[in-house]
Amino acid sequence: PGAEPVAGGIEIDEGAAGPRRVTRYLFRANQLDRAFFAVFEFPLLAGRTFDGRDFGAAGTAIVDQTFARQVVGGGNALGRRVRPAAAPGLEAGPWYEIVGIVADRPANTSQGRMYVPLLPGARGPASPIHLALHAGPDPAAMSRRLQEIGTNLDPILRLDDVRRLDEV
Repeated sequence: PGAEPVAGGIEIDEGAAGPRRVTRYLFRANQLDRAFFAVFEFPLLAGRTFDGRDFGAAGTAIVDQTFARQVVGGGNALGRRVRPAAAPGLEAGPWYEIVGIVADRPANTSQGRMYVPLLPGARGPASPIHLALHAGPDPAAMSRRLQEIGTNLDPILRLDDVRRLDEV
């Protein structure tokens, strides 16, 4: 959480109420596994979290309170469709239906967040991957085991900066 890339504009489908509205709005977007909200204990405020329906094809999103307030105007965001707006030289992203609203991260409520399911086979530019897991009573032992597993999977795979969540 917090490592989401910043996006610069959002389109909102106004449906029968009118044409699509494009808003210049800095927000953060990230692709997630279905367990993300449970692992990080993000309270669900409305709607639902991701489930099996969401991991077969693009199309659903969960947003935080700030996103709902700043982008959708604080009304009922559930069922609304949004997508990253086109930028010069780039096409607009796919449409996402908002299926859930979660609480803001306590550390930052200045930029809203939009979360979408991590789809099988999704590819993007090479970048660091942040992994979070429950390590049990001995995090140091788990860290050593992660290093071992990583080396066995791929000798050039680097696992850096392994820390407890309370240290992040």
